[in-house]
Amino acid sequence: MKKNLLFVLVVVGLVFGTASLSSATIIDTTTNGYDSVQIINFGNSLYTDHYGQTFNIGSDTDTQLDSVSFALNQISAANVTFNLNIYEWTGSSVSGPALFTSSPLGTTTQNSWETFLIDDIGLSLSNNTNYLFELDAFNTLGGYAQVAATPNKLDLYSPGMFVYSNYQDQYSNWTTGYWGSGDLAFVMETSSAAAPVPEPTTILLMGAGLFGLAGYNRKRFNKQS
Repeated sequence: MKKNLLFVLVVVGLVFGTASLSSATIIDTTTNGYDSVQIINFGNSLYTDHYGQTFNIGSDTDTQLDSVSFALNQISAANVTFNLNIYEWTGSSVSGPALFTSSPLGTTTQNSWETFLIDDIGLSLSNNTNYLFELDAFNTLGGYAQVAATPNKLDLYSPGMFVYSNYQDQYSNWTTGYWGSGDLAFVMETSSAAAPVPEPTTILLMGAGLFGLAGYNRKRFNKQS
C-alpha cells in the first residue's frame, strides 16, 4: 500500500507540477478549413506579390511567437516561391527592417491546397504593438496562387486584418480594408518567452513528486540491502 502511494505521489507531482510551468496561446481563423474562401492572385509581378496579415498580442503574457501556418493553392503551371517576413506595423506600412525572414518556401502542385508551417520563428514580441506577417513572392516571373482567407470576409481576428501590396519591394505602399475587416486563414502560436515563476501549488506538487521519488528509491535501496 505504501509503495503504491509513493508511486502515485511521483506521477501526480512530477507530471502535473511540471505541466503547469508551461503555457501557450493559439490564434486560429481556420474555422472552415483552408479551402473555403480564397484571395487571388498572389505571385508574380502581373499580380500581387505581397499578401499579409496584421496582428497584435495585446497584453498577453505569451510573448514569444513560435509558429505561423497558412495555405496556398497553386493556380498556374509554374510554382510560386516566397518568404514569410515579420515586421512591425504602423497601421498603413511596415516599420524598420524585417524582424524575421523564413527560408525560401514554395508551392509544388497545381490545383492543390498546400499548408505551410513555419515553426522556427522564436521571435519575442512587445505587448500592445502591431505587427505584420507577410508572404513575399520573389519569383516575379513565376507562377501565382490563391491564398486561403476567412469565409465571407468574416472578422475572426479583430486585432488584425488582411493587407496587400502590389509594389514589389516598396513596403510603404500597402492597401488596407480592401478585404473589409476579413483575415487570412492562419494559425499562430505564441508561448511564454521565459519560464514563469512557479506558483505555490506548482511548488507543492513538484515537491510531493520529488519527495515520493526519494522515498520510493530509499525503499528500493533498503529492500535490496
